[in-house]
Amino acid sequence: MNILSTIYFGNTVQNYAIAFGLIFIGLFLARSITWFAKNILLRLAQKSETRLDDIIVERLENPFASIVMLMGFELGLSQLVLPQAITFWADQIIFILMTFIVAQGVSGLINALTEEYFSTEKVSASSMQVVPVLRKALHFFIWTIAVIMMINHAGYNVTSLLAGLGLGGLAFAMASKDYISNIFGGVTVFTDKTFKIKDRVRIGAYDGTIEEIGLRSTQLKTLDGTIVTIPNSQFTGSMVENVSKETARKIKINLGIVYETPIKKIEKIQKILEKMAKDNPDVKDDVIVSLNQFGDFALNILFIFYVKKGADILKTINDIHIEILKQFEKEKIEFAYPTRRVIK
Repeated sequence: MNILSTIYFGNTVQNYAIAFGLIFIGLFLARSITWFAKNILLRLAQKSETRLDDIIVERLENPFASIVMLMGFELGLSQLVLPQAITFWADQIIFILMTFIVAQGVSGLINALTEEYFSTEKVSASSMQVVPVLRKALHFFIWTIAVIMMINHAGYNVTSLLAGLGLGGLAFAMASKDYISNIFGGVTVFTDKTFKIKDRVRIGAYDGTIEEIGLRSTQLKTLDGTIVTIPNSQFTGSMVENVSKETARKIKINLGIVYETPIKKIEKIQKILEKMAKDNPDVKDDVIVSLNQFGDFALNILFIFYVKKGADILKTINDIHIEILKQFEKEKIEFAYPTRRVIK
C-alpha cells in the first residue's frame, strides 16, 4: 500500500504534504519578499531623487509579505478536508487578518506621505491645519470600508444592516447632538479662520498655543505646559481672543506719586517717560502719558505704551520698569503709598 494514500483524520498523507508544502512556500515567499524589498528595492529607491518610492517600499513591504504568507495558509488549508465549522472560522480569521493588514498598511502609508509632503516647513500655516482633519477623515473612510468588508464576508447583509441602523437614526442624532455641534464648530474654525496651529489664543479660563485642530475638538497647550482638549462647539459659543494676531501689546502702568511733588517735576517726569518709551527700539511711537487722577493718597500718572509684535514682551517691560526706578531716584520723586494721619 502506498504510504501517500494512507488516510488520517479524513485526509491522505499526500494532502497533508501538499498543504504543509503550500504553507511553507507562503512563508518562504514572505521572507523572500522582505529580503528583496530591504536589500534591492529600497536601495534602488534611495538612489532616486524623490522620497515617494522609498516611503512606498518601507510602508508596504511588511503588509505585502504578510498577505502572501496568509495566502499560503489559505491555499494549504484548502487542500484538506476539515469540519465545516473549522473551515468557516479559518476562512473568516484569514480574511479578517488580510483586511486588517491592508487597512493598516494603507493608513500607515497615508501617515508617512502626509508627514513627508505636508510638514510645517513645506506647506502654509492655513493648509497645515487642514492636514490632520483630512488624514483622520481618510483613516475613518479606510477602516469603515474594512469593517463593512469583514461584516459582508461573514455573511451579513450590509444593506439591510445599514437600513436597520436608519430606524434608530433619530435617537442616534439626539444622543450625538453635542458631537454634531462640535463638528460644526470645527467647520466654523476652518471657514472663519479664527486661528491656526501655533497661534496663541485665549478662550474662557484657558490661555495657550494651538497644537492640533480636529473636526470634533482642538488641543491647546497652556502656558503651564499642559494639554487641554477643547470641544469645537466652545469656539462658536464663546469669545475667542487670538493673541497672535495683535499688531502690538498694550502695556498700561499707573504711577502714584506723593501730593507734595512740585508741578515742574511732574511735567519733567512726563517728558522723561515719553522719551524713555521712544528710545526703546521694541516700543512703538504711540505713547500716552497723562496725570489722569487725583487719588486718596497719590497723584496718578498714567503711562501707556505698545510693545512691537515679535519683541520680547517681558524683557521690554522689565527694561522700562528699571528705567522708571532710575529716573525717579535721580529726580528724587517719591512713590506714594497708603498713609494714615492720626490727629491728637
